[in-house]
Amino acid sequence: MDHRTREYYDLRAAELACRYDGARGGVAERFDRAFPRGGRVLDVGAGSGRDLNRLLLGGWDGWGAEPCRALIGEAERLYPAVRGRIRQSALPDLDGIGDGAFDGVLCSAVLMHLADGELERSFTGIRRVLRDGGTFLVSLPLDGEGRPFRGGDDDGRLFNGLSPEGLERGLAKRGFASLGRWENGDGLGRDDRRWALGLFRLSRRGDGAVFPPEAASDRRRLPADGVPPGRGRVRR
Repeated sequence: MDHRTREYYDLRAAELACRYDGARGGVAERFDRAFPRGGRVLDVGAGSGRDLNRLLLGGWDGWGAEPCRALIGEAERLYPAVRGRIRQSALPDLDGIGDGAFDGVLCSAVLMHLADGELERSFTGIRRVLRDGGTFLVSLPLDGEGRPFRGGDDDGRLFNGLSPEGLERGLAKRGFASLGRWENGDGLGRDDRRWALGLFRLSRRGDGAVFPPEAASDRRRLPADGVPPGRGRVRR
């Protein structure tokens, strides 16, 4: 992510967290299809914590990676259940995140901000943290006519023009097979914005683990109420 794009999220963390908290629908509608119930899922670019909180409420063992410290703070303020579950880490390399530690990866509204040179490394980074057979759910922005965004917006953020087709080609080179593609309206009600969603499955991965804690030895699943042993109850 380039400096101006990261600065936008750093300086507007509180405003953006409140705005995203009001979004409806979106990528969360695909969680049941994308991830095994109770599976360990990494939300890359966890942002305001909204989707990570939804994962926890739905019974998944959710964790997050987010480069913006201010957004991590807002996420923990808005959603107490995510406290201690978001690591300050970012694409392309996802430093400190364990190899093969996750059953699924979520990457919503993130990949479009990466420079072209970072995209290929990011696909490799996502592949690295997934277990063999793990799933990857991703969303990309489109304009009102269904075209990818490219260039800078009025706020100075970079959009790389990544299309669903380009994403599928890049992931296929790293052992991902497409399981489905959809298009949604905008959760914030913007007429000039739509979202392309894709679901993929990985056929191969590496080994090892660093984060989350006990990732290598503890392949547990959450109980029916969605709360891992030893943790407080998630408020609904």
